[in-house]
Amino acid sequence: MNVTRTSLRSAFTVEEQNLAPFAQYEFSPLKGLRFTLGARYEDYKMEADDRSPTTNRDGEKEYSKLVRKAGATYEYVTNHRLWASVAEGFYVPDTGTTVTGLNARDLPPETSLTYGAGVRGQFWQKALVYDV
Repeated sequence: MNVTRTSLRSAFTVEEQNLAPFAQYEFSPLKGLRFTLGARYEDYKMEADDRSPTTNRDGEKEYSKLVRKAGATYEYVTNHRLWASVAEGFYVPDTGTTVTGLNARDLPPETSLTYGAGVRGQFWQKALVYDV
């Protein structure tokens, strides 16, 4: 994606490139029990070309990380399941805070680790669905 931004004090072009291939594997070792494992490789590049006459804020940044996730469901009764998951997160800071902004600085990406668990199911052929 290419973006050209102009104002009274600055003009620059930003080129961003993001590659995020992923793979997911699901298997069921026992009836009613299902596991899902996944991974996504995030590769993000940004390059800024400052075209303003008074400043030179050219720059580039690259971030990459392998993020993983896993989940399990167990159908303890037909149409009623227990579930649990864990997932990593990865979020890249925007170009303005890392390259082109007046206060730009070298920022790391945001990362997270989230967990979840609950029950979900349905009654009366999906007339009543719950997810807790």
